[in-house]
Formats: sequence, C-alpha cells, structure tokens
Amino acid sequence: MESNPFPGAQQQHAHQQQEEHFPGPAAAVKELLVSMGAEEHEPRVVNLLVDFMYRYVSDTLQDAETYSEHAGKPPGQVELDDVMLAIQARSAFAFAQPPDQGEIAQLAAVANDKEMPRFPMHKHGLLIPEDKDSLTAQNYQLG
Repeated sequence: MESNPFPGAQQQHAHQQQEEHFPGPAAAVKELLVSMGAEEHEPRVVNLLVDFMYRYVSDTLQDAETYSEHAGKPPGQVELDDVMLAIQARSAFAFAQPPDQGEIAQLAAVANDKEMPRFPMHKHGLLIPEDKDSLTAQNYQLG
C-alpha cells in the first residue's frame, strides 16, 4: 500500500470540486462575494447569505401582498408600487441607517464648544475630573 506524502491534498481537492458545483442562487452569491473582494470565506457564509436572501425576499413579498390587499386590490395581485413600499418600510426598520454627516457635524460643534474642565495645578498624581464632569457619574435620580 502506497502512502501519500500529502494526505490533506486529496481532501482539499475534493472540497474545491464540491465548491465549484453550487446551485443557482448560491453560485450568484458566491460570484457577488468574489466581485466585492471576499475571495476567501468560510463555505457556510454562502449558505447564510442565501438563507437571508430567501427570507428577506419572501417577507418583503408577503408585506407587499398585505399592502396590495389593504389598497383594495384582489388577493394575489401585487404591483411594483406595493413591492417598493414594502422594501422602503422593511429597510427603515431592518437595517441601521447611517446618521447624516451634517447632523454629526452640528453635534460635534456643540460638544466642542463646551470648555474643558480646569484641573488644579497644585495637585500631584493622576488628575481625575470631578463627578459632575465625569462621563461615568450617576446621571439619574430615584424617587
């Protein structure tokens, strides 16, 4: 019996052959990952993204059908406007929207306008701000 100097090589080759034969949606997700620069990833990432895609699309289409029925259309008749409304409603709550850069700049300006607390110069050692100036101070009252 001949021993293989690289025992993992056959398993790796079999794994690569298995990855090459994805079903349609998984192949599209894999191609999308590669096009975005994620060439190395765990195989289960593709399965998780396909699962997310199916769940998102089916939930969105169910929402669109609900909106369509609410608009008085016959059951099962979903139009593009219904789907667009469902996508907008779902994306408003399902995904975190980044804050507006203008709002962030305004908040930063307000925070930066406040004068930093002064520390006494005659103290030695670690200078810690007073409780009223500390971010870890108690900021609530009971009762």
